[in-house]
Amino acid sequence: MAALLIGVATGAWLAGAYWGPQDQTQALPTDHPATDAPGHMPGMTADEETNLARLQELEQVVKDEPDNIDALLEIGTLAYKLGDVDYAQERWLEVTRINPEQIEAWSNLGFVYLTIDPPNIEAARAALETALELDPESNMAEGIRYQLELLDQATPTPTEG
Repeated sequence: MAALLIGVATGAWLAGAYWGPQDQTQALPTDHPATDAPGHMPGMTADEETNLARLQELEQVVKDEPDNIDALLEIGTLAYKLGDVDYAQERWLEVTRINPEQIEAWSNLGFVYLTIDPPNIEAARAALETALELDPESNMAEGIRYQLELLDQATPTPTEG
């Protein structure tokens, strides 16, 4: 059951960090080097290279503006997509320290806690519940409620004895 929960959470999160339809027609910037050009990082797809370049741009923004929540959120998303879950978590936690009412960061943290090995169910539940309490009518609320229902189904309830 835990594996199913992790799979659903990961799939939902990867499908759209913001619980909305994503534009699937991403193109490389016109000045992006060809993937067979010198300097291309072997093993990286063009999307990964684009994400890495964007992450580096945003790191400079945060260096100049340490409390830039939008940049920190996007860095977390890009880091997650690039496989650096710990760094994504670190950046989203930073957002919650700057603005404890930032729903997107709490929601993202909830999914990260479900995808780490082993999953931290308690932390996931707490983060998702925080996001839902902050704005039960947000565009992410339906997805968060669904994830909380899955957690309820997967978490055994203590038996009375």
